[in-house]
Amino acid sequence: MGSGNSSNKGPSPNAGPAHIYYFDTTTQKFTDTFTTNDEQVDRFVRLQNTLYIPGHDPRGSDPASIYRLGTGGNWSRIAIDGVHIYDLQEFDRSIWVGRGIFAYERNALISANLPNFLSDRPSWNYLPIPSVVQTTSRIYHFFQIGKTLLAAGAPLLGNDRPGFFEYFPTLNKWLQVTNAKRFFPGAPASITPDRYTIRRDAVLHRNLLYIGSAIHNDHHYYPIGLYRAFSANYVKQIPLEAGFLPWDVMVRNQTAYVLSARQKAPNQFVIRVQKSVDLRHWNTVLEFTRPSFARSFEYFKGNFYFGMGVEWEDETQTSNFTFLGSPEESGNIYRISDKSIEPAVLKKK
Repeated sequence: MGSGNSSNKGPSPNAGPAHIYYFDTTTQKFTDTFTTNDEQVDRFVRLQNTLYIPGHDPRGSDPASIYRLGTGGNWSRIAIDGVHIYDLQEFDRSIWVGRGIFAYERNALISANLPNFLSDRPSWNYLPIPSVVQTTSRIYHFFQIGKTLLAAGAPLLGNDRPGFFEYFPTLNKWLQVTNAKRFFPGAPASITPDRYTIRRDAVLHRNLLYIGSAIHNDHHYYPIGLYRAFSANYVKQIPLEAGFLPWDVMVRNQTAYVLSARQKAPNQFVIRVQKSVDLRHWNTVLEFTRPSFARSFEYFKGNFYFGMGVEWEDETQTSNFTFLGSPEESGNIYRISDKSIEPAVLKKK
Protein backbone atom coordinates (compact mmCIF):
# COMPACT_ATOMS: atom_id res chain seq x y z
CA MET A 1 0.00 0.00 0.00
CA GLY A 2 1.25 3.44 -0.93
CA SER A 3 0.57 6.73 0.83
CA GLY A 4 1.69 10.32 1.16
CA ASN A 5 1.39 13.53 -0.85
CA SER A 6 4.21 15.20 -2.77
CA SER A 7 2.40 18.39 -3.75
CA ASN A 8 3.86 21.60 -2.36
CA LYS A 9 0.35 23.04 -2.21
CA GLY A 10 -2.74 22.37 -0.23
CA PRO A 11 -3.92 21.25 3.16
CA SER A 12 -1.32 18.46 3.56
CA PRO A 13 1.80 19.32 1.52
CA ASN A 14 4.87 17.09 1.36
CA ALA A 15 3.34 14.45 3.63
CA GLY A 16 6.31 12.11 3.87
CA PRO A 17 8.21 10.08 4.62
CA ALA A 18 5.90 7.55 2.97
CA HIS A 19 5.72 4.14 4.68
CA ILE A 20 5.21 0.87 2.80
CA TYR A 21 2.63 -1.40 4.42
CA TYR A 22 1.47 -4.82 3.35
CA PHE A 23 -1.54 -6.83 4.48
CA ASP A 24 -1.11 -10.57 5.04
CA THR A 25 -4.38 -12.21 4.02
CA THR A 26 -3.52 -15.34 6.03
CA THR A 27 -2.70 -13.73 9.37
CA GLN A 28 -5.06 -10.78 8.74
CA LYS A 29 -2.36 -8.39 9.95
CA PHE A 30 -0.72 -5.24 8.59
CA THR A 31 3.05 -4.85 8.60
CA ASP A 32 4.99 -1.60 8.26
CA THR A 33 7.76 -3.13 6.16
CA PHE A 34 9.78 -0.12 5.00
CA THR A 35 10.05 3.66 5.23
CA THR A 36 11.03 5.45 2.04
CA ASN A 37 12.77 8.78 1.81
CA ASP A 38 9.95 10.09 -0.38
CA GLU A 39 6.94 12.32 0.19
CA GLN A 40 4.64 10.00 -1.75
CA VAL A 41 4.38 6.43 -3.02
CA ASP A 42 1.58 5.84 -5.50
CA ARG A 43 2.89 3.22 -7.91
CA PHE A 44 4.22 -0.33 -7.63
CA VAL A 45 5.77 -1.85 -10.76
CA ARG A 46 6.50 -5.55 -11.33
CA LEU A 47 9.53 -6.14 -13.58
CA GLN A 48 10.99 -9.60 -14.17
CA ASN A 49 8.98 -10.97 -11.20
CA THR A 50 10.47 -8.36 -8.88
CA LEU A 51 8.56 -5.51 -7.24
CA TYR A 52 9.82 -1.93 -7.70
CA ILE A 53 8.73 1.45 -6.40
CA PRO A 54 9.51 4.64 -8.34
CA GLY A 55 10.65 7.19 -5.76
CA HIS A 56 8.08 9.90 -6.36
CA ASP A 57 9.62 12.88 -4.56
CA PRO A 58 12.70 12.66 -2.29
CA ARG A 59 12.69 14.64 0.91
CA GLY A 60 15.09 17.57 1.10
CA SER A 61 17.87 17.70 -1.50
CA ASP A 62 18.52 13.95 -1.74
CA PRO A 63 18.78 12.36 -5.20
CA ALA A 64 15.82 10.46 -6.58
CA SER A 65 15.38 6.75 -5.86
CA ILE A 66 14.12 3.48 -7.25
CA TYR A 67 13.30 0.91 -4.55
CA ARG A 68 13.66 -2.83 -5.20
CA LEU A 69 12.17 -5.65 -3.10
CA GLY A 70 14.72 -8.43 -2.57
CA THR A 71 14.05 -12.16 -2.23
CA GLY A 72 14.39 -11.95 1.56
CA GLY A 73 11.70 -9.30 1.86
CA ASN A 74 14.16 -6.43 2.28
CA TRP A 75 13.99 -3.23 0.24
CA SER A 76 17.11 -1.75 -1.37
CA ARG A 77 17.57 1.68 -2.91
CA ILE A 78 18.97 2.58 -6.32
CA ALA A 79 20.03 6.24 -6.42
CA ILE A 80 19.31 7.98 -9.71
CA ASP A 81 19.68 11.51 -11.07
CA GLY A 82 16.48 13.51 -11.17
CA VAL A 83 14.02 15.37 -8.99
CA HIS A 84 11.24 12.77 -9.32
CA ILE A 85 10.87 9.18 -10.54
CA TYR A 86 7.30 8.58 -11.65
CA ASP A 87 7.21 5.29 -13.56
CA LEU A 88 9.16 2.29 -14.89
CA GLN A 89 8.37 0.30 -18.02
CA GLU A 90 9.90 -2.78 -19.65
CA PHE A 91 9.93 -2.62 -23.44
CA ASP A 92 12.05 -4.48 -26.00
CA ARG A 93 14.57 -5.80 -23.43
CA SER A 94 15.10 -2.36 -21.92
CA ILE A 95 13.75 -0.58 -18.86
CA TRP A 96 12.53 2.97 -19.41
CA VAL A 97 12.39 5.45 -16.54
CA GLY A 98 9.99 8.39 -16.45
CA ARG A 99 11.58 11.23 -14.50
CA GLY A 100 10.88 14.73 -13.34
CA ILE A 101 13.86 16.99 -13.98
CA PHE A 102 14.79 20.65 -14.09
CA ALA A 103 13.99 22.25 -17.45
CA TYR A 104 17.66 22.74 -18.33
CA GLU A 105 18.60 19.08 -17.78
CA ARG A 106 19.13 16.50 -20.49
CA ASN A 107 16.08 14.30 -20.67
CA ALA A 108 13.05 13.19 -18.70
CA LEU A 109 13.27 9.79 -20.45
CA ILE A 110 16.25 7.52 -19.83
CA SER A 111 16.75 3.77 -20.18
CA ALA A 112 18.95 0.82 -19.27
CA ASN A 113 19.19 -2.55 -20.97
CA LEU A 114 17.59 -5.30 -18.92
CA PRO A 115 20.73 -7.07 -17.54
CA ASN A 116 22.22 -3.69 -16.64
CA PHE A 117 19.06 -2.59 -14.85
CA LEU A 118 18.96 -5.78 -12.79
CA SER A 119 22.47 -5.10 -11.45
CA ASP A 120 23.11 -3.33 -8.15
CA ARG A 121 24.36 -0.15 -9.84
CA PRO A 122 22.75 0.26 -13.25
CA SER A 123 24.09 2.83 -15.69
CA TRP A 124 21.71 4.84 -17.85
CA ASN A 125 21.41 5.64 -21.54
CA TYR A 126 20.62 9.19 -22.58
CA LEU A 127 19.34 9.39 -26.13
CA PRO A 128 21.45 11.58 -28.41
CA ILE A 129 20.13 14.83 -29.84
CA PRO A 130 17.74 15.24 -31.66
CA SER A 131 15.92 12.42 -29.92
CA VAL A 132 16.04 14.20 -26.55
CA VAL A 133 12.54 15.14 -25.46
CA GLN A 134 13.02 18.86 -25.02
CA THR A 135 9.34 19.72 -24.69
CA THR A 136 8.78 18.21 -21.25
CA SER A 137 10.48 18.07 -17.88
CA ARG A 138 8.17 15.38 -16.46
CA ILE A 139 7.15 11.92 -17.67
CA TYR A 140 4.39 10.65 -15.40
CA HIS A 141 3.37 7.32 -16.89
CA PHE A 142 4.11 4.79 -19.63
CA PHE A 143 1.35 2.92 -21.41
CA GLN A 144 1.33 0.49 -24.30
CA ILE A 145 -1.31 0.11 -27.02
CA GLY A 146 -0.53 -3.04 -28.97
CA LYS A 147 3.17 -2.82 -29.84
CA THR A 148 3.27 0.97 -29.49
CA LEU A 149 4.94 2.43 -26.38
CA LEU A 150 3.73 5.85 -25.30
CA ALA A 151 4.42 8.18 -22.39
CA ALA A 152 2.24 10.77 -20.68
CA GLY A 153 4.08 13.79 -19.35
CA ALA A 154 3.63 17.47 -18.72
CA PRO A 155 4.54 20.13 -21.30
CA LEU A 156 6.99 22.84 -20.36
CA LEU A 157 5.51 26.18 -19.36
CA GLY A 158 4.36 28.08 -22.42
CA ASN A 159 3.78 24.89 -24.45
CA ASP A 160 0.05 24.34 -24.89
CA ARG A 161 0.37 20.98 -26.68
CA PRO A 162 -0.43 17.77 -24.79
CA GLY A 163 2.58 16.18 -23.11
CA PHE A 164 2.34 12.81 -24.89
CA PHE A 165 5.21 11.04 -26.64
CA GLU A 166 5.64 7.93 -28.79
CA TYR A 167 8.76 5.77 -28.98
CA PHE A 168 10.08 4.69 -32.39
CA PRO A 169 12.47 1.74 -31.83
CA THR A 170 13.95 1.73 -35.33
CA LEU A 171 14.92 5.39 -34.91
CA ASN A 172 15.59 5.12 -31.17
CA LYS A 173 13.64 8.33 -30.75
CA TRP A 174 10.77 9.67 -28.69
CA LEU A 175 8.61 12.10 -30.67
CA GLN A 176 5.82 14.30 -29.41
CA VAL A 177 2.32 13.13 -30.31
CA THR A 178 0.73 15.95 -32.26
CA ASN A 179 -2.86 14.76 -31.94
CA ALA A 180 -3.07 13.43 -28.38
CA LYS A 181 -6.66 14.66 -28.17
CA ARG A 182 -7.63 11.46 -30.00
CA PHE A 183 -6.98 9.59 -26.74
CA PHE A 184 -9.79 11.59 -25.05
CA PRO A 185 -12.91 11.59 -27.26
CA GLY A 186 -15.80 13.35 -25.57
CA ALA A 187 -13.58 15.06 -22.98
CA PRO A 188 -15.06 18.25 -21.48
CA ALA A 189 -14.26 21.34 -23.52
CA SER A 190 -13.20 23.10 -20.32
CA ILE A 191 -10.11 20.84 -20.08
CA THR A 192 -7.26 22.36 -22.09
CA PRO A 193 -5.07 19.86 -24.02
CA ASP A 194 -1.96 20.62 -21.96
CA ARG A 195 -3.74 19.12 -18.90
CA TYR A 196 -4.56 15.74 -20.50
CA THR A 197 -2.93 12.77 -18.82
CA ILE A 198 -3.24 9.00 -18.37
CA ARG A 199 -2.22 7.40 -15.06
CA ARG A 200 -4.48 4.35 -14.53
CA ASP A 201 -4.65 1.64 -17.20
CA ALA A 202 -4.87 -2.12 -17.71
CA VAL A 203 -4.55 -4.45 -20.70
CA LEU A 204 -7.18 -6.99 -21.74
CA HIS A 205 -6.58 -9.12 -24.86
CA ARG A 206 -4.01 -6.57 -26.14
CA ASN A 207 -6.55 -3.77 -25.79
CA LEU A 208 -5.95 -0.88 -23.41
CA LEU A 209 -8.52 0.10 -20.79
CA TYR A 210 -7.65 3.45 -19.23
CA ILE A 211 -8.91 6.45 -17.31
CA GLY A 212 -8.44 9.79 -19.05
CA SER A 213 -7.59 12.47 -16.52
CA ALA A 214 -6.66 16.12 -16.15
CA ILE A 215 -3.50 17.26 -14.35
CA HIS A 216 -4.51 18.84 -11.06
CA ASN A 217 -2.65 20.05 -7.97
CA ASP A 218 0.98 19.63 -9.09
CA HIS A 219 1.60 15.89 -9.76
CA HIS A 220 -1.98 14.81 -9.17
CA TYR A 221 -4.90 14.26 -11.52
CA TYR A 222 -8.68 14.23 -11.70
CA PRO A 223 -10.67 11.70 -13.79
CA ILE A 224 -12.60 12.93 -16.82
CA GLY A 225 -13.58 9.72 -18.63
CA LEU A 226 -13.16 5.98 -19.21
CA TYR A 227 -11.77 4.72 -22.54
CA ARG A 228 -10.76 1.65 -24.51
CA ALA A 229 -8.12 1.65 -27.25
CA PHE A 230 -7.75 -1.12 -29.80
CA SER A 231 -4.93 0.80 -31.51
CA ALA A 232 -3.34 4.22 -31.09
CA ASN A 233 -5.79 5.52 -33.69
CA TYR A 234 -8.95 3.68 -32.60
CA VAL A 235 -10.22 4.91 -29.22
CA LYS A 236 -13.76 4.76 -27.87
CA GLN A 237 -15.22 6.30 -24.73
CA ILE A 238 -16.92 3.85 -22.36
CA PRO A 239 -20.11 5.46 -21.06
CA LEU A 240 -20.77 5.45 -17.33
CA GLU A 241 -24.02 6.30 -15.61
CA ALA A 242 -24.47 10.06 -15.19
CA GLY A 243 -22.52 11.42 -12.23
CA PHE A 244 -20.12 8.47 -11.89
CA LEU A 245 -16.39 9.19 -12.12
CA PRO A 246 -13.89 6.37 -12.80
CA TRP A 247 -11.07 6.11 -10.25
CA ASP A 248 -9.27 2.84 -10.94
CA VAL A 249 -9.13 -0.10 -13.37
CA MET A 250 -7.62 -3.58 -13.25
CA VAL A 251 -7.64 -6.89 -15.13
CA ARG A 252 -7.77 -10.18 -13.23
CA ASN A 253 -8.34 -13.64 -14.73
CA GLN A 254 -9.12 -12.26 -18.21
CA THR A 255 -11.78 -9.95 -16.77
CA ALA A 256 -11.62 -6.15 -16.63
CA TYR A 257 -12.91 -4.27 -13.58
CA VAL A 258 -13.72 -0.57 -13.22
CA LEU A 259 -14.08 1.31 -9.94
CA SER A 260 -16.29 4.41 -10.06
CA ALA A 261 -18.20 6.61 -7.63
CA ARG A 262 -21.00 9.19 -7.63
CA GLN A 263 -21.68 11.78 -4.96
CA LYS A 264 -25.27 11.29 -3.80
CA ALA A 265 -25.28 13.88 -1.01
CA PRO A 266 -22.73 15.65 1.20
CA ASN A 267 -20.48 12.92 2.65
CA GLN A 268 -22.43 10.22 0.83
CA PHE A 269 -20.96 8.44 -2.19
CA VAL A 270 -22.25 5.46 -4.14
CA ILE A 271 -19.23 3.28 -4.97
CA ARG A 272 -19.61 0.85 -7.85
CA VAL A 273 -17.55 -1.98 -9.36
CA GLN A 274 -18.31 -3.16 -12.89
CA LYS A 275 -16.75 -5.95 -14.93
CA SER A 276 -16.39 -6.94 -18.59
CA VAL A 277 -14.69 -9.67 -20.61
CA ASP A 278 -14.66 -7.68 -23.89
CA LEU A 279 -14.61 -3.96 -22.82
CA ARG A 280 -17.95 -3.50 -24.56
CA HIS A 281 -20.54 -5.11 -22.31
CA TRP A 282 -20.40 -4.29 -18.59
CA ASN A 283 -22.16 -5.76 -15.55
CA THR A 284 -22.31 -4.32 -12.04
CA VAL A 285 -20.56 -6.58 -9.54
CA LEU A 286 -21.31 -4.66 -6.35
CA GLU A 287 -22.37 -1.27 -4.98
CA PHE A 288 -22.09 0.26 -1.54
CA THR A 289 -22.29 3.68 0.10
CA ARG A 290 -19.60 5.42 2.15
CA PRO A 291 -18.81 9.00 3.29
CA SER A 292 -16.14 9.30 0.56
CA PHE A 293 -15.18 7.75 -2.76
CA ALA A 294 -12.75 4.84 -3.20
CA ARG A 295 -9.60 5.90 -5.06
CA SER A 296 -8.11 2.44 -5.59
CA PHE A 297 -9.10 -1.22 -5.40
CA GLU A 298 -7.72 -4.74 -5.67
CA TYR A 299 -9.18 -8.23 -5.99
CA PHE A 300 -7.61 -11.25 -4.28
CA LYS A 301 -8.98 -14.70 -3.47
CA GLY A 302 -12.65 -13.77 -3.59
CA ASN A 303 -12.34 -10.41 -1.85
CA PHE A 304 -12.30 -6.82 -3.09
CA TYR A 305 -10.14 -4.32 -1.19
CA PHE A 306 -10.82 -0.59 -1.38
CA GLY A 307 -8.59 2.35 -0.43
CA MET A 308 -10.71 5.38 0.42
CA GLY A 309 -9.72 8.78 -0.92
CA VAL A 310 -10.41 12.49 -0.83
CA GLU A 311 -9.70 15.19 -3.39
CA TRP A 312 -8.86 18.85 -2.94
CA GLU A 313 -11.41 20.62 -5.13
CA ASP A 314 -9.82 24.06 -5.58
CA GLU A 315 -6.03 24.22 -5.74
CA THR A 316 -6.08 28.02 -5.54
CA GLN A 317 -7.29 27.88 -1.93
CA THR A 318 -4.86 28.75 0.86
CA SER A 319 -7.29 28.23 3.75
CA ASN A 320 -10.83 26.96 4.43
CA PHE A 321 -10.21 24.10 2.03
CA THR A 322 -13.10 22.39 0.26
CA PHE A 323 -12.95 18.70 -0.59
CA LEU A 324 -14.59 16.11 -2.76
CA GLY A 325 -15.21 13.43 -0.18
CA SER A 326 -14.46 13.19 3.52
CA PRO A 327 -10.94 13.72 4.93
CA GLU A 328 -11.99 11.66 7.97
CA GLU A 329 -12.88 8.68 5.75
CA SER A 330 -9.84 8.99 3.51
CA GLY A 331 -7.16 6.43 4.34
CA ASN A 332 -9.56 3.76 5.51
CA ILE A 333 -9.32 0.36 3.82
CA TYR A 334 -12.36 -1.86 3.31
CA ARG A 335 -12.73 -5.50 2.34
CA ILE A 336 -15.85 -6.83 0.66
CA SER A 337 -16.41 -10.45 -0.33
CA ASP A 338 -17.60 -10.96 -3.87
CA LYS A 339 -20.52 -12.79 -2.23
CA SER A 340 -21.43 -9.90 0.06
CA ILE A 341 -21.89 -6.14 -0.22
CA GLU A 342 -21.30 -5.38 3.46
CA PRO A 343 -17.96 -3.53 3.82
CA ALA A 344 -15.67 -4.51 6.68
CA VAL A 345 -13.11 -1.92 7.76
CA LEU A 346 -9.57 -3.31 7.92
CA LYS A 347 -7.50 -0.34 9.00
CA LYS A 348 -8.02 3.26 9.91
CA LYS A 349 -5.35 5.79 9.07
